[in-house]
Amino acid sequence: MVLKLNNTKICIKCGIEKDLSNFYKAKTRDKLTKKCKPCYIEDDKERNKQYYIDNREKILKRKREYDKTNPNRIGKCRNKEKDRIRKARVRKEKRPETGWTYIIRAEKYVKIGHTKNEEPSLGVNSRLSNIKVGLPFPDEEIEILFVENGGHKREFELHELFAKDRVRKTGEWFYFSEDIKQYINNPNR
Repeated sequence: MVLKLNNTKICIKCGIEKDLSNFYKAKTRDKLTKKCKPCYIEDDKERNKQYYIDNREKILKRKREYDKTNPNRIGKCRNKEKDRIRKARVRKEKRPETGWTYIIRAEKYVKIGHTKNEEPSLGVNSRLSNIKVGLPFPDEEIEILFVENGGHKREFELHELFAKDRVRKTGEWFYFSEDIKQYINNPNR
């Protein structure tokens, strides 16, 4: 039995006593669900996932039928997405190729980025001061390893070249791998 003490209730799943505001309204004697909101949501996700696994073909068939009966609605959504992608691509192509691409080392990581500044030392040093603010280690462990002429496209090429060394799936931080060391030390890039 779930006890109700001073505007609190115990969740039957997690067993934690929580405030009544942590329970959904329901058509029960105490007018609240037996499980708290986080437990209820977790169970709901599991139930939906299992339903999809059990009824995948039925769901996909219903979706295909909807697509056939509502072609205008589907087309509009797809066209909006295509327009958004096309506009983003145009914006990227319009970016000027002036500037400098740099590689900065911070302990076992490197950041491959670019600056639009005409003077490489000014642009990279200003970026360096911005980067130092968010790093979890001392400033003296940060150094500029490499600077070359090239803007956003060159930065993107380097990101693609060293994609396997990326710290996260996206972003400008990479592990300081042997490939990056060789690239920096190779004068015939």
